[in-house]
Amino acid sequence: MKVLKSGNVPQQDYFETIPFQFRAGIPIVEAKINGVNGFFLFDTGAPNVISKEFSELLNLEVVTTGNVSDSGGNVIAKQSFVNLDKVEIGNVDFIDTGAIIQDFNASDVMRCLDIDGIIGANLMRKSYVKINNQNQTISITDRIDNFKITDTYVSIDFNQNVSGTPLINLELNDTKFSNIEFDTGSNGHISLPNHILNSLETQKPLNKLSAFGSSTHGVGGKSKNDTIQYAVINNIDLGKFSFNNQIIKFSQHGNTIGYEFFKNFDMVLDWVNNKIYLLENKTYNYSSITHFGFSVDVRQNGIYVGSILENSEAENQLIIGDQILKINDNNFETISYDEVCNNIINNKWEYNDNNQLTISIHRDGKTHTFNLEKMKLL
Repeated sequence: MKVLKSGNVPQQDYFETIPFQFRAGIPIVEAKINGVNGFFLFDTGAPNVISKEFSELLNLEVVTTGNVSDSGGNVIAKQSFVNLDKVEIGNVDFIDTGAIIQDFNASDVMRCLDIDGIIGANLMRKSYVKINNQNQTISITDRIDNFKITDTYVSIDFNQNVSGTPLINLELNDTKFSNIEFDTGSNGHISLPNHILNSLETQKPLNKLSAFGSSTHGVGGKSKNDTIQYAVINNIDLGKFSFNNQIIKFSQHGNTIGYEFFKNFDMVLDWVNNKIYLLENKTYNYSSITHFGFSVDVRQNGIYVGSILENSEAENQLIIGDQILKINDNNFETISYDEVCNNIINNKWEYNDNNQLTISIHRDGKTHTFNLEKMKLL
């Protein structure tokens, strides 16, 4: 779409570094749009997005409309596309870039992030970008040699989709798969579509774990319920990086590498030459799943059982959609939405620190209480 390809930076010889903060394990930056300050998710997996409330402050004129899909398989019809006269990131001005207006209130988790929109790939590709996860800074420049990329970086080629999201190749068990989204807006690990799992299993059986349900959210709301498979992959190759016996998630709508992977690296993104440079700071490790067997779905009126893992004690006790009233001493029946959001922003639920828990749920007008033990499931 033409509106997502527009934009330019009038400055020359610029180099700007700004801090970012993590909310729910993904990077949030402060920026200014048409002179108004706000906080924005720095998301290579999406185009620019402006919240409905923020767009009303800016009094933006709609230039076209179209349907938009989010990462959870939700399709939002007749979304408004607009032009942003000026986006200021630090002292750098991005002029006349396109954006989509979306209602973040459709997703309870997006509401918790308390952001005004998304700085997307269609804007980022107008500069060279470096994300330093050790210092929690993002740098932008018009000269890539300002980043002093040495031989310690690994170079990875990518393609671009229409909005500029980098699409990279992964090699799994010596088979190459293409067009996986490099997505800093996802707080997950590696999540791939089911057809890749099916292809791998034609070679040999895999050690797998199944789950059903959904506890993740896109901008359009809760992701659709799905059968989710977690499988141990013997060899994962990304450029010159090789990872052995790591877990990958497979689902109908999966196709991303998320920040649980990226946080182990500093990253330079070069949309001119279609290259990503990764500097490893610590070794990525997702080699086992030890879990109580359920994941939480957040709603405005409380928390619920969102998904359940097979072969867990939760599989025999809980049902998707059960309202969670209490876990140990934490009363979720009376917890405020702000307190729920605090758990999401910090990417941490206190009960996960324990090896056992007592959970009380509401189902069919009755309260049920169960004791669950954390188990190694994969």
